[in-house]
Amino acid sequence: MLVRLCSVKECNNKHIAKGFCQKHYDKLKLYGNPLHAIDPKETAKKISEANKGRPSPMKGKKQTEETKRKISKSSMGKNLGKRYPGELNPFFGKKHSDESKKTMSELKKGKATWNKGKVGIYSKETLEKMSKSSKIIQNRPDVKQANRERQTGRKYSDESKQKVSAFQNRPDVKQANRERLRDIRHNQTSPTIPESTIMKILTDNGIKYKFNPHVEYLTLENEHRKKEVDFLIKPKKIIEFNGYRHYDNRNFKPDDVVTHHNKPTKCQDIWNEENTVLNQIKKEGYKILVVWDWDLKKDSDKTTKKILKFAKS
Repeated sequence: MLVRLCSVKECNNKHIAKGFCQKHYDKLKLYGNPLHAIDPKETAKKISEANKGRPSPMKGKKQTEETKRKISKSSMGKNLGKRYPGELNPFFGKKHSDESKKTMSELKKGKATWNKGKVGIYSKETLEKMSKSSKIIQNRPDVKQANRERQTGRKYSDESKQKVSAFQNRPDVKQANRERLRDIRHNQTSPTIPESTIMKILTDNGIKYKFNPHVEYLTLENEHRKKEVDFLIKPKKIIEFNGYRHYDNRNFKPDDVVTHHNKPTKCQDIWNEENTVLNQIKKEGYKILVVWDWDLKKDSDKTTKKILKFAKS
């Protein structure tokens, strides 16, 4: 028995009426064209218009904990952001209007960020990628200029200043800032001419040393600190070179006021501070030799013998 098929090419459905299957016959009746294709955007628009003014079926309801767990489990391991890449994204090529941005900003004011108090959200690899990307963006000339213009003429309220001050004075923040500045200085440090002279003295005599390492010590208040020393000879010998900015007491008087760390300071106070730190380091078992620039220049031979005697003792 022969079965009559739909006349539409590549449609193998059974004929119903007027040469078409049920699907194509219905299209013929509704649209006058058996090959009519429904525009999904037009359909979506009609559905949207029909639903305007109707409350959401989830209004006033909450997902149960079990449902939340199921949704979470089904989404695990999936990169949901890649479901609609490029032109498939409904927002592709569009931009939020200033009014929309303002509305979103107002809605978020006073609300905590989604990651507040959370740690370990991002992997080390992801954090490195974010850091690298941020550095590239912030170094762009247009971004630098925009940041500069945004900050020019800006004044902070007393309340804001107090908040910043309170944050910067937290012990953990102070310590983090110290370590960051220490690392920056260490990476930027290159030996001065007198320091290079001391390096040559030690190297020519086969004495191994480390240049600008950090040593730990306890302050008078029993707090842990680190100091960058000039030369460290293992196990525990330190050579400190003092140049002009250490204010040799053969050239300066105790009451002389000089600029130290951008502040006017008496020489005696500078010496006291330096001696206190060195004495605390000595308590950790270190031996310290201080070499002054004046001695290295005026009597190089005597100073060389002094350095070698200390290093080899």
